[in-house]
Amino acid sequence: MSLVPNRQIFILSLSAFLAAFSLFSILNFTDPYSASWIVFVFFYLSLFLLSFSALTLFAFGLKRWLWPKIYLSDLSGSLRQGLLLAIFITFTIILQLNGILLWWLELSLILFVILLEIFLNIKQ
Repeated sequence: MSLVPNRQIFILSLSAFLAAFSLFSILNFTDPYSASWIVFVFFYLSLFLLSFSALTLFAFGLKRWLWPKIYLSDLSGSLRQGLLLAIFITFTIILQLNGILLWWLELSLILFVILLEIFLNIKQ
């Protein structure tokens, strides 16, 4: 058994590539003023999948780079952090596109994500 979960990294890399292609296609080939709601659903879904996959891979790579002697047998911590940050980015973009993003709301979201991560680390 390998120490690096190659299959999960491959799936996350493929997911990031496909989500980036989908997001690029949506941004280049659709008009936001005449698009239906399903285009916006696919836009937010592609944005979420791209940020989730890329941030998970980034967190896992950063952990492996900073602590090379600690062998991670799974991606659970990186997946959790990638999920929290992907939800944060997606909600931020949704609020910004609807025109209701304010500095105190963004600060509240940041504090919520930080406190949730601290709570989940304490529970382990």
